[in-house]
Amino acid sequence: MKSLKQSCLRWTLLYVVLALLLSALVYVRFPQPKVALGCGFGGAILLWFSIGYVFGVSDKHAEARLVRRAAAGERPNDGEKIAVVGVVSSSMETLEAPMSRRRCVAFEYKAVPPQAEDFGAYEGFALVPLSIDGPRGSIRLLAAPELAFDFEVFTRVEHYDNFREYIPQTQFTVQSPTEFRKAWAQLKSVLADDDGRIRYDIQRDTITDVTSMQLKEKILAPGDHVVAIGRYSATRNALVPDESALLHPVKITKGDPAAVAGKRKGCLELFLGCGCLLPLIAGALLGLALVPLDAIEQMFPGKDPSWAEVRVERWVKREVRPRLARMTSSSGEVSIILETGQARGKLASGTTTIRLTRAAAKRAGDAIEVTLTNDAGAGVIARVHADGKLDSLSIIGDGAIDTASAEVETLAAGESEVNGRITALSPGDGPKLRVMFRAALEPSP
Repeated sequence: MKSLKQSCLRWTLLYVVLALLLSALVYVRFPQPKVALGCGFGGAILLWFSIGYVFGVSDKHAEARLVRRAAAGERPNDGEKIAVVGVVSSSMETLEAPMSRRRCVAFEYKAVPPQAEDFGAYEGFALVPLSIDGPRGSIRLLAAPELAFDFEVFTRVEHYDNFREYIPQTQFTVQSPTEFRKAWAQLKSVLADDDGRIRYDIQRDTITDVTSMQLKEKILAPGDHVVAIGRYSATRNALVPDESALLHPVKITKGDPAAVAGKRKGCLELFLGCGCLLPLIAGALLGLALVPLDAIEQMFPGKDPSWAEVRVERWVKREVRPRLARMTSSSGEVSIILETGQARGKLASGTTTIRLTRAAAKRAGDAIEVTLTNDAGAGVIARVHADGKLDSLSIIGDGAIDTASAEVETLAAGESEVNGRITALSPGDGPKLRVMFRAALEPSP
């Protein structure tokens, strides 16, 4: 049980780490702690499930290898996790299944009330000592198994009559659905079993009339062909409790080895893992599309977006938002909230980054010349037309920036004022610019 707790703790810690990492990513984009934590912990659930499915794929492949080794009759080593294939056998002791009354060596049952999905009002499990005879000889089962095959559902009157007779003849442990401690104690006692004999019957409802309940049952009978996977003890020649197992130490599947190995659903698990990621990816794209970087910069003036973030924003603006606008019939631009004469942004050239805080503009023929600088006068000069066409863009005292890598994202020019936003992303180590501005428009000389 110590290992079970450790496994649960590891997966819990993994979830917390993923949640914090996603929260940090959201915070970089949208620096509001409550929003970042909410998105991070919500999105981490899907990512956590995806990782679990991927681990499931590797587990399925490992189990298939164990089955192949078992079919070849290789003698296992002490303490090794192995597969045992063969036919179930037992002593003269057998059980009678509560619903079908079939003779068996193990059974599991549930009586599920309407609208309860899979939560049984009555449920139980029983196991008597058994062994599995196969290529590795006769190997005993001395651990609590998971019967990893489907329940049979019963609907005939005689099955309900059988179970009605079973209830008063059986001593049930009464558990409330909220009694987690009692359920945990029950689970611990079952998983700790090492004598090959288990029996528990649980009642979670005071209603004894099973007429409206769904009756389900699994059995393991002498002569069944099975594959059992668990930890092997050479001294006991048996599958025994495994401290490293997350839940049941032994898993038993019905069928011959080839058929069982063929049922390993690695591809399905991988597909489900990818399926869990799709809503996460869709949510991230919607977040990027519906909350533009321009708006975030206005909400949080201290935000300093990285150039990678600016590149992602450009891609979203060109590829995602137009499609979203066609689907939602929405459009619009983010207003620039600055005082006249202010700029907010940065210019990176070589190893130097300049914060641009001042803006001035004047008419130059049929164009507008906008000067964007810091307090020391370093910055850029952009020559634009009223329709947003960019004639030229140059770093003061340091040459031009190729206009092919630059664009005027928005521009509004009146008689006395102009405001806009310019982005330039030169390839490689070339100069980069991201700035918004509002400036008084001086008339032509």
